[in-house]
Amino acid sequence: PTDSNNGYIYAKIYGGFEKIRSSICDLVAVSRLLNATLVIPEIQESLRSKGISSKFKSFSYIYNEDQFIAALTNDVIVVKSLPKSLKEARKQNKFPIISPEYSASPSFYLNEVLPKLKRSKVIGFVITGGGCLQSILPPTLAEYQRLRCRVAFVALEFRPEIKALGIQIVERGALANVVQSFDADLAGGIWAPTFRKNLHPLEMTQLEQLLFFLLDFASIMDRADSCQWRWEREGGFSI
Repeated sequence: PTDSNNGYIYAKIYGGFEKIRSSICDLVAVSRLLNATLVIPEIQESLRSKGISSKFKSFSYIYNEDQFIAALTNDVIVVKSLPKSLKEARKQNKFPIISPEYSASPSFYLNEVLPKLKRSKVIGFVITGGGCLQSILPPTLAEYQRLRCRVAFVALEFRPEIKALGIQIVERGALANVVQSFDADLAGGIWAPTFRKNLHPLEMTQLEQLLFFLLDFASIMDRADSCQWRWEREGGFSI
């Protein structure tokens, strides 16, 4: 990030949990491209899930906010919320709202979005398709491809309670059963009684969050394939 910051970007991300990660990766890259401060995105789908405590915001219910901010320090300025004065203006719908296409090009952001951002100093995104930036970027934007990889594999870390629960499940040998029997019914939250009986009700509520990893696997592998493609083409790079 540079001193000549162009303003703030906030976003609402809709869609299944398997698309949350890819949307956030794209959003960070777009923020860097526009030299904007990113407000931690709002994950709308999680707000409608059962068992979510009111003490958690949508992002922090899944991911470690502090890790996300720290991991991106050298790439993008990330804040937890808009300044108070701008919050009020947002409530009054004073800022432009953009719904970018799933594979919007960098030129769309530079030619269409950046001028609006510079004028209003705040812009909102509504992301619904699991992403907002074309999957393979031109060689001149290789650093942004690497940035998306860093977001996926370094910045986005499950919050400590989820990680701790995952360790408990692995120690009990239960995760193998989940992976073996993973199907559409499981994804809908229908658990086998033999598996369910070994968990405390609170653990069951938290366990639903571990589905994010399973449901997210295809999306993560897509990003990994993209990183591998860049690796093979460019002869290796560091994320």
